[in-house]
Amino acid sequence: MSDRKQEELSQLFDSMDKDRKQEELHSLFEEMDKDGDGKVTIDEIKNHFKELSDNSCQDVMDIWDRDGDQSITKEEFVSTFKNKSDWQKK
Repeated sequence: MSDRKQEELSQLFDSMDKDRKQEELHSLFEEMDKDGDGKVTIDEIKNHFKELSDNSCQDVMDIWDRDGDQSITKEEFVSTFKNKSDWQKK
């Protein structure tokens, strides 16, 4: 990931992560999960983060999708914020 993209994602995550409680993370996940199937897809990421480029949305997917199935579960999403240092290394 380029330094510019990493900085863009870092700023986005920092703004989302500030003082977020687990309940707020669950609410944010549910807001992104438009079809309510318990998974967030790349299209749902693009829909939610309209300001990000397609490549940046794919970077978000790569960071949040812990098992590589091209969808993000609530557990993966919450885990990413608990382990913020993991995505900062990518």
